[in-house]
Amino acid sequence: MALNKYMHPRNKYKNNKPDFKKLALEHEEFRKVAKQSIDGSVSIDFKNEACLRALSQALLKCDFGLSVTFPADRLIPAVPQRLNYILWLEDIFADSKDNLIGIDVGCGSSCIYPLLAHQINKWKFIATEVDPVNLQYAKENVEQNDFQSKIDVLEVDGSAILEAAIDHYDKSGLDIKANIDFCMCNPPFFDTVEVVSDLRENRPEPKHVSTAGPSEKMVEGGEVEFVKKMVDESLKFKNKIRVYTSMVGKKSSLTRLKQYIKSKDITNFSTTEFCQGRTMRWAIAWTFDSSVTFPKSLFQQERAKVKTALVHSIPVDIKCCNYDIPDLTNYFKENLFQQLQMKSATLHQDLSEFVCIVTARTNTWSHSRRKRRMERFKQFQLSKPHPVDKKVSRVDNPCKKLKLDSVEKKEVVDSPCEELKLDTARRDDVTAVGEVSYTSSCEESSAEEKPLISFSLELKLEGVYIKLYMKLIDCEQKDMLNQILQYFKNRLV
Repeated sequence: MALNKYMHPRNKYKNNKPDFKKLALEHEEFRKVAKQSIDGSVSIDFKNEACLRALSQALLKCDFGLSVTFPADRLIPAVPQRLNYILWLEDIFADSKDNLIGIDVGCGSSCIYPLLAHQINKWKFIATEVDPVNLQYAKENVEQNDFQSKIDVLEVDGSAILEAAIDHYDKSGLDIKANIDFCMCNPPFFDTVEVVSDLRENRPEPKHVSTAGPSEKMVEGGEVEFVKKMVDESLKFKNKIRVYTSMVGKKSSLTRLKQYIKSKDITNFSTTEFCQGRTMRWAIAWTFDSSVTFPKSLFQQERAKVKTALVHSIPVDIKCCNYDIPDLTNYFKENLFQQLQMKSATLHQDLSEFVCIVTARTNTWSHSRRKRRMERFKQFQLSKPHPVDKKVSRVDNPCKKLKLDSVEKKEVVDSPCEELKLDTARRDDVTAVGEVSYTSSCEESSAEEKPLISFSLELKLEGVYIKLYMKLIDCEQKDMLNQILQYFKNRLV
């Protein structure tokens, strides 16, 4: 599934994919690996490490004015995905995003987060690294962009995640702030080489080549234990860092980390998603500052909409009406709503969309199959010649409640006719264990009566298909809404 629609709204690549032809013209290294087809389009081989390296270098140079060098055997970051993380931090600090200072735990050879964040927002950083090769390249990348006074690259031994960076900050004079605004991290996903191998055996071949070095892929305990260690250290430093964050590569890690954070009595935390192409990554953040409010990602907002709405894709080959919005709208108004004695108020209507509010005061959709059987049975009885008999059977009278097999089970079978008053003896015969109220079409409801159910209904043309959306309004009748949807499905054939 393509996930670009859930990419951060301010990500410059959300609606504008990288122009490979333009990159090839402007960047020599990218031009060397790019291929041009007969129709003039330019592409690269995403399973080729040299191609990925050239692409990231070209994007950083052409779109952000950054000169970055990558070693041959280390992680090559996907620029749009890294940009998502920075934009999320911007959202967290929306009211005070100027002059921030952060810690990048494990900055890698590119030092991409500090370089991008400083170039875009002028943020200052302490970047830590345990790998000697990554450390050397990170320092060189900072220097060749002339950011030495804004980004400190610090060698650490890995025994502690945050302590060395905080100590360095207190002594460096990098900023006059008492506290650090945030920390960020992209920890190694896996625990051991064996785990990596086992996972690959059960997965389809990846579309992109993996370029990460051993220390970038694996850490003792994997990403969950790494972030747990961050949580433990945060309990020591508390508000020394205002917001603690980390990216994770597996969704299953989020559940375990949220449970762990809760177990430490940390109540202010949040998660988000970073979407790009067919890849999704997740991030978790927590704080001891009650004034911090975490934003919802676009993916979370859209998922919440879908979660509260029932969705049905209407079959293209329906026979009840033409497969277009105007005809379906008319079918709902003139047939389905009338059948169910529902009232509708149109909010919007055009050739591609119909939106209305629907209310119902009585349940006319339950047991519809039983009602249809009963109606057919009544028609059959009415068509038969009736012998003259003083004792009129209850089955012969279609306007009285019928005593079928279900009555023996103490169930009331509803009649579409007005309910006749039964004498005491007959009422004793059809006593219901649980009564279901039914209002006939002859009976008028009071205008002041509160609706039994109220929901929005939307018919929307999406591509070549028409979808039906139904969403409750100010009530908790989820089962009832499902029953109504099923009623509609049975007739949209």
